[in-house]
Amino acid sequence: MVARALLTLILLAATPAATATSPVWPLALDTRYLTSNFMERRPGRYHAGLDFKTNSSTGYVVRAVEDGWISRIRAEAGAYGRAVYVRGISGRTTVYAHLAYFSDRIRARVDADRGRSGRYRVRLELQPGELSVTAGETLGLSGQSGTNGPHLHFEVRDEQQRPLDPLAWGFAVPDTFPPLITSVTAHPVRPGPRNERRGQDVGADPVARTVKAATGLAGTLDTLRIAGPVAFSAGITEYNDVHGHRLEPWLIEVRLDGEPVYRRCNEILYVIGSRYISLQENRASSCVLYLFHHCVTFVF
Repeated sequence: MVARALLTLILLAATPAATATSPVWPLALDTRYLTSNFMERRPGRYHAGLDFKTNSSTGYVVRAVEDGWISRIRAEAGAYGRAVYVRGISGRTTVYAHLAYFSDRIRARVDADRGRSGRYRVRLELQPGELSVTAGETLGLSGQSGTNGPHLHFEVRDEQQRPLDPLAWGFAVPDTFPPLITSVTAHPVRPGPRNERRGQDVGADPVARTVKAATGLAGTLDTLRIAGPVAFSAGITEYNDVHGHRLEPWLIEVRLDGEPVYRRCNEILYVIGSRYISLQENRASSCVLYLFHHCVTFVF
């Protein structure tokens, strides 16, 4: 007897629903474009925040998004370059990185520390109330310190310093482009599965079947008959503005006969070991969705 199953892949765009409150925007720039978003995969890690586009220029005012106090100041050749960490009255920490210049108050602290240490690198930890800031106060100017290419790297962290998706915490940008599923591939997961349509052993044919469309797949795809265990992967394209920078979808969910079997939602980045990150990265890079022994109909 041939079993039949319905596999559904659900995507939500990179921008989740915004919060009711509207904090001060961190960048004094009329346009709001992203070059990278939260949990984009990087070599050995995930991107912990947003990269705001600054028109390939430096020198835009960077502002505190809420009242609070400066908890950390960093200045180094690599990593985040010149960076300011603000602990807000909400309990969350916001991070402003790759600055070209610090504000006068912050620069005075940096210069004093360099005078004492004789080193360029600065890693200051401040106490509550030591250097208070108000919402909208200038923290510095945008730049490209510690990296290549001008932009503002911006993070929101919870009270345990775990990165959160800033788009869900009042910093959403316009997004009118839905994510696209550009390809779906069935992969054999061990020697022996057979593609019944072709009548041959897929051990000799490494890809059982791929369907793709540059403009995106939609609707119900043709039934794929498979005997033996098989894994499925999907190629996904996501961007949210006319500049077309590739982003990570906020939500990916797979359902089998209406029941969720896989879900990935980029809401929070847990600080975990690099080996586990690499494992998750390898898994995500191929987007293996589900393994089973059924005749499958794709629905998107």
